[in-house]
Order: sequence, then C-alpha cells, then structure tokens
Amino acid sequence: MYATAGYERSVDHLGRLSLESDSVFRDGHDQQLATVRGSVEEGYNATLTIAV
Repeated sequence: MYATAGYERSVDHLGRLSLESDSVFRDGHDQQLATVRGSVEEGYNATLTIAV
C-alpha cells in the first residue's frame, strides 16, 4: 500500500508507531483488527470474528 502514489509520507510516521503503543489498539489489537489479504491490483478481503 505504501508503494501506492500518495502514501509516501505515511511510511515515516507509521514506521515509528506500533500496535502496542497506539492509544486505540494497545488494549487488545489481536481482537479488534481484521485479517486482511489481497493486493491493490486485485482487491482486498478482510475477515473479522466478532463475539456476541
């Protein structure tokens, strides 16, 4: 994604950020983020299991 035009400046900023230090996801990112597969060219597929 970062190789896509328009995202070049995000690489530096996001390179300093981790899920463990992020204020939104640090309390259980493994339960809050979808698994994403695919590519820019072919599209993406996201899977997220939600407990009810």
